[in-house]
Amino acid sequence: MTTLTPRILAAHFNREWHRLSADPAAVARLAAWPDPARAYPTLDALLDATGMAGGGTVAGADEVLASVVAAAADDAVAARVVLQRLVPGLVLVAVRRTRHRPSARQALFDDLAANAWILIRTYPLHRRPTKIAVNLLRDAEYHTCTRPGRLRSADEQPVAPTVALWTDRAADGVGRPLAHGRHPADELAALLAEGRSAGLDESDLALLHDLVLGGHSVAEMARRLQVTPRTVYNRRVAVTARLAELAA
Repeated sequence: MTTLTPRILAAHFNREWHRLSADPAAVARLAAWPDPARAYPTLDALLDATGMAGGGTVAGADEVLASVVAAAADDAVAARVVLQRLVPGLVLVAVRRTRHRPSARQALFDDLAANAWILIRTYPLHRRPTKIAVNLLRDAEYHTCTRPGRLRSADEQPVAPTVALWTDRAADGVGRPLAHGRHPADELAALLAEGRSAGLDESDLALLHDLVLGGHSVAEMARRLQVTPRTVYNRRVAVTARLAELAA
């Protein structure tokens, strides 16, 4: 059996990034983003400044990344910059989690990336303004690898969290108590309700609910719907973008 190398795992994301970073229309979006993101002349330069290239200070990279995350709530190009920043970390998570089952590596990486996309576009920057890349990577791993197992435990049923459920035990994506605010899953549940009120396609909202709050993988949903995993992934990205527009 051929083991997927890290380079192969992220190949399609890297090809997409090379196309995007060379697109003048995408680069022009930089001018509308907050400082310091807007000060960079290219998407590659901005990506490097978020800590992708190393060097500089952690605080400086975090400041740049925060400005891109601020734009990502309603700008898909900004969200794609953040996702590209996370790709190396997502690869490491996928490799570590599939050390004894490499055949599952690509599917897990794709699920991690899909969850990361949603987390990027709904990231509570006001509450978690530092260590953003680390927070997003931990949240993506939690929602992809840990939370589904907890939801399927014998004494817990997969249900959409409500404000009441989380009021007394809110925690971040890796289970740490939050001093203030709602759990990210609760915020997403509220956003799904807002999308339903706005008339978004019910089947798309149900798909996103099952993937993120229900703990089902892209592969599982593809089998259930009798479509390809890529179709499920594309629908997930599309409905997330529509929800992000509502939240803007």
